[in-house]
Amino acid sequence: INLWNTIHHFYPYFDVLEMEWEEQLKKAILKTANDSSQRDFLRTLQRLMAQLKDSHVYVRLKGDQNVYYPPVSFIKSSDRFYIRSTTEEYTHLIGHEVLTIDQVSIQKLYYEHLNYISSANSNYLDKKAFKSFLSGQKDMKRKVKLKDSKGNELVVELNNELRGSRYTPLTDRISKSAIGTPANCVAYLDMSLMSYNAFRNQIDVFKIAKSIVIDMRGYPTLADKNIKPFLGHFFKTTYSPKWIFTPKVLKPDRIDFFNNKTKNHKKKKNSKH
Repeated sequence: INLWNTIHHFYPYFDVLEMEWEEQLKKAILKTANDSSQRDFLRTLQRLMAQLKDSHVYVRLKGDQNVYYPPVSFIKSSDRFYIRSTTEEYTHLIGHEVLTIDQVSIQKLYYEHLNYISSANSNYLDKKAFKSFLSGQKDMKRKVKLKDSKGNELVVELNNELRGSRYTPLTDRISKSAIGTPANCVAYLDMSLMSYNAFRNQIDVFKIAKSIVIDMRGYPTLADKNIKPFLGHFFKTTYSPKWIFTPKVLKPDRIDFFNNKTKNHKKKKNSKH
């Protein structure tokens, strides 16, 4: 009731929400009467807050440190789900379609956990839904059924071994492999993340791609000796490498941008006139 009451008096966007906030309280109270554990009560509060469709709102257990994730992240295309990124040990699984987790349909898990997330942004909903049904206690084992690009099915066992700080990079990293159905997919190359060896390890994924999007914003990680012949494969005509190494978009959120600005400021401050 305290949580509902706080939102009732201070939330500023009820005028754009098509729902009766008072009715949500009644539903939550009835659900709470049947909650038999702390986790059940958490889900009830999360479902209540999800009605606000606001990404700034979330509910979690205070001091809950025993939350771990498997070494993979997912991406959704239409109503199918694929391995988006992994730790080094599981890079061979990138691009595989996800069918079930512990014999439960991935679609069922996804749509069930959407009920616990407050957001109107589809990308945010996807990311949080994946984290919601993948989270669990440390070393919890998950049996994941996959399908590769040739239609072969396989089952892999993954452990919940990554804490949040180690798992976040997997969910934030833009996919370096196929997005979409294996027969009609678009491959995405983020040159700020992709290494030459990583590309070679995923060459089979790019072979089946319908097209390839190469993102050269930011700072490519490939060494000069590799980036020129590498990018040359994607141009039908000769090209000048100068524009590749000339930033077209400044990124103020880059650390080196701030450091350079700070260094320049110090130089001016310390310079003698």
